[in-house]
Amino acid sequence: MGAGAAATTGTAAAYGHLIDPTRKWYNNRRIITLNAWIVLLLITSSTNGYDGSMMNGLQSLDQWKGYFNNPTGGKLGLLNAIQNIGSLAAYPFAPYLSDGLGRRPTIFIGAVLMCIATAVQTASQSVGMFIGARFLIGFGLTFAANAAPMLVTEIAYPTHRAPLTSTYNSLWYSGAIIAAWTTFGTFKIKSTWAWRVPSALQALPSVLQVALIWFCPESPRFLLNKGKEAEALKILAYYHADGNDQDPLVRYEYDEIKAAIEFDRTVASNYVNPIALDAIKWKYYVVYCVWLCFELVFLYFFVVETKNRTLEETAALFDGEEAVENVVGHGTHAVEGEKGSSGSFQEKTA
Repeated sequence: MGAGAAATTGTAAAYGHLIDPTRKWYNNRRIITLNAWIVLLLITSSTNGYDGSMMNGLQSLDQWKGYFNNPTGGKLGLLNAIQNIGSLAAYPFAPYLSDGLGRRPTIFIGAVLMCIATAVQTASQSVGMFIGARFLIGFGLTFAANAAPMLVTEIAYPTHRAPLTSTYNSLWYSGAIIAAWTTFGTFKIKSTWAWRVPSALQALPSVLQVALIWFCPESPRFLLNKGKEAEALKILAYYHADGNDQDPLVRYEYDEIKAAIEFDRTVASNYVNPIALDAIKWKYYVVYCVWLCFELVFLYFFVVETKNRTLEETAALFDGEEAVENVVGHGTHAVEGEKGSSGSFQEKTA
């Protein structure tokens, strides 16, 4: 923890003398505008928190349970897990879209997918339709959640960067709280709108992003990486120095980004991925997918934790029978202690 703090302090010290002390966010229209666009990006985290809390709330609604014939067991588990499965399915593609198309297009694609998914979820007529919609929500959310925090970091004013990026994860709870109160507020509705209303409201952040994301500035790092130096410098100057592209802070940020990109390219050339891509082109992806399938099969058949063993059996394999006896002994002692406490309380009350 100490090293992290020192690193942050060192980074701030590098540009601290370049910050204009008279440029306060509350009296600078462009910084206020920039922070407003960043809020549009931060609500991606709220969308994620809303989804998890909403599903918990829906399971307490008789209207939802009755409409889907009281799902239990594996079906109920799938209803809760399918959003994460959709997220996992999008992971291989999200970084390539963020670096290939840009942060804004990736957020837009994710938001559009989530708007479609929430519409399908709200209009669901069967469990299968509801599950498919939730898969698509997870799939779209991954694209937005991959690009949004990067864009926050890359466009934020230097002194605001740390607070704003830390706010991203914190806003997960705001979405969760809103979803909890929404499902609580609709449980008295006697029709299926008791669960359709929370489902529909889930689309609100994504609708805002679809409508407004193109007004948000693109990442200067992405633009520099694509050879658009003038455009990157213009964005940094407009929001961080009132349009002055010769401002010392802007020049420092611009040069720092260029140096970081060059360093990344130098380091990346030392690893297998670019070498393999140059050698066998698209066939490398086939090899990579085959390797992932091999890992999946290996884990399923040979890793101890996937053998459906109890914790005691797993402990015995790793730590021996003495570890199992120790665990069982502690459990037995705890149970007997609870019984003794209960009995003595009953005797006292008698």
